[in-house]
Amino acid sequence: MLTGRAWLCVAGLEFVKAMWGCLYAGIVAVPVCPPDPTRLAQTLPHFNKIVEDSGAVALLTDRQYSMVCPVALLLVMCCLW
Repeated sequence: MLTGRAWLCVAGLEFVKAMWGCLYAGIVAVPVCPPDPTRLAQTLPHFNKIVEDSGAVALLTDRQYSMVCPVALLLVMCCLW
């Protein structure tokens, strides 16, 4: 069984599937909404705080957020480094 934390950046039924998958695998799910690309000044600091505080090491997402989440995480990691 795995241990650790994973960000869940999915919506709707996919969120439910991802949450149950994490529970089944023994992973703590950290639900997070990706920052809004049109309002990065307001939404990125909130996203950064969640990323910093959660200690998650994996990201579960779907096609809807597949472009936004990696870019946001890259911005966060650059700021933390």
